[in-house]
Amino acid sequence: GRINRIYEAGRIYPNMVLVCGRRAGKCVKEGTFINTARGLIEIQKLGDPEGPEYQPLIEEVVKEAGRRSKSAYFYNGGVKDTVRISTHCGYEEEGTPNHRVKVMSEDGVITWKYLQDIKVGDYIGINRDTNLWPIQCVSVKDYHKDLLPENPVNYKGYSIPEVFNEKWATLLGVLVGDGTWGNKMGIQVTVGPYSEWLDKVKRIFEESVGNCSVKSYKNNRLYSVAYYSKAVRKFLDHMGYNLDANSDDKRIPWIIMQSPKSVVAAFLRGLFETDGSIERERVISFSTASKKLIQELQLLLLNFGIVSRIRCRKNKKYNKTYYHLNLIGSESINIFYNEIGFISDRKQALLVAYINKGYQGNKSSTEPIPYQKEWCRKLRDSVKNGQSIANG
Repeated sequence: GRINRIYEAGRIYPNMVLVCGRRAGKCVKEGTFINTARGLIEIQKLGDPEGPEYQPLIEEVVKEAGRRSKSAYFYNGGVKDTVRISTHCGYEEEGTPNHRVKVMSEDGVITWKYLQDIKVGDYIGINRDTNLWPIQCVSVKDYHKDLLPENPVNYKGYSIPEVFNEKWATLLGVLVGDGTWGNKMGIQVTVGPYSEWLDKVKRIFEESVGNCSVKSYKNNRLYSVAYYSKAVRKFLDHMGYNLDANSDDKRIPWIIMQSPKSVVAAFLRGLFETDGSIERERVISFSTASKKLIQELQLLLLNFGIVSRIRCRKNKKYNKTYYHLNLIGSESINIFYNEIGFISDRKQALLVAYINKGYQGNKSSTEPIPYQKEWCRKLRDSVKNGQSIANG
């Protein structure tokens, strides 16, 4: 992605790094997600931030071109100045000034560059080939404890899974998008005036928690679908659907960040069905008031190979900033279509129609390789008149 903004050194954060080879040893800040075989995990959770400088850690991580590597140590770099960069598409990186990233140089060669040397207009590589996921669904047996008070009275039975599977992930996607996060009595979703989607939401509840209640209001233009159970709500709070979250500090639940690909796809299907859309400009998009949620969503999509762009807009009516994520490029749209998609027939039909019409997204600003003019000239000049360039 092209660099849009550089935040000067001087921001002080705890810094950590996984030591994976001779080029390791530079740090990223606490909160940076690392793509591991156990899922996307914040770096400080891979070791002890209060522990010694070097801590043994064997963790499978992803490298460029889909390659895998094993870490040897977790390095705790302490508190240091950092540099933060932001790309045209909204991807961010923050680390020590001597942390290196790969860039496309002006002579068309991929090379390493320190964060302190990055300048506005540089092109930084984005790894679209990660595709590293946990193999098994996360066991949640340990979270069955203490869901009810001692000697409970008048508490109805409830059903929660032993492993967090696709059905529960779909429910969680719908709840993160349109659910009432702060309801301690149970889970509740607001549904708009689409009978087909109302029926599907009821089925999603029934296939996970059980029979739900439905109430209509505003002359049957809106519906509330709810399942009242303090135990189920407390369980989902443990999964990362936090009771104390506000609209502008929602996050992707940790259980999703550490789940297999099929479970993540089910979650994203539910999430995009709620706050996602296909706009008039034929752009697949998602909107939220939470910057953290949309940044984590961007990382999850990138693990599929889907590239996206984040933009922020000020809503004058509510005096609030909202964040909008758009899928960009033909490859990204096709991956979304083949591996995620929508739940409702209405939205999925729009997506299928765009694919069938040959709509492939905006390629001009996202898919070209920069600084290749000289290489193309050399290639052209190396071919004799009358010869063609063969594939392979």
